Amino acid sequence: MAEFPDLGQHCSLESCNRLDYMPFQCQKCEKSFCGDHRFNHGCDIKEDRQVDIKDGGGTFALYAVCSAKGCHEKSFDSIRCSKCENNFCNKHRNYEDHGCIEEKPKSAVLPKPCAILTKPGVKYEPIKMQGQHLSRMKKIILAKMKMKLSDIYPLNVQVGLNITLQNGDIYVVVVPKTWTVNRIMPVVMEQCNLDPNDRDGAKLSKVSDSEEMDYSEPLSKYVTEDGTEFTLNR
Repeated sequence: MAEFPDLGQHCSLESCNRLDYMPFQCQKCEKSFCGDHRFNHGCDIKEDRQVDIKDGGGTFALYAVCSAKGCHEKSFDSIRCSKCENNFCNKHRNYEDHGCIEEKPKSAVLPKPCAILTKPGVKYEPIKMQGQHLSRMKKIILAKMKMKLSDIYPLNVQVGLNITLQNGDIYVVVVPKTWTVNRIMPVVMEQCNLDPNDRDGAKLSKVSDSEEMDYSEPLSKYVTEDGTEFTLNR
């Protein structure tokens, strides 16, 4: 740029002094800074800087600070989240990037399924065997169930659950571990020979954990391997 010696300005921050061809002028100290120091140059100014409107009166915010935890990025064109109604920088504009959490459905009132993934011809029977052979029978039934349902649920996402009903019947069910607990409920009920559309009051509980499951969380949060014991009460 030797042919344009007057183009651009040096950053006013002494430790920088970088030549910037598109410098920013601070509205507070009226000095020019490079892009890296347009906000962070030691100027004593509030985070939500306000600029006076001399003719019309009042003030308006020159920029907004990102509301994401740990981020202090200031943006002239911040994005307002339609769910939490906070302002975010471009990096944290998406729901998952700033931890926006939708209101979780109450477990007592579960939405009715619009369609249930089933396989015609698959028969679900409770385990009749008791005593020392029960564990072996569960594994045999699980292997058969996984193969029968492999064209509906890929083997790499399948997980087998042992479900005990209130009447004492025990079923081995196979569901996708990537689904939420809420989503697997109708599948679990169907494989336990219960009406999947009549789920009011149905509660799935992990035997080894007294803490209630969050139905909006994926099943994989609570189950890591086949054979986890659950109870299904109504």
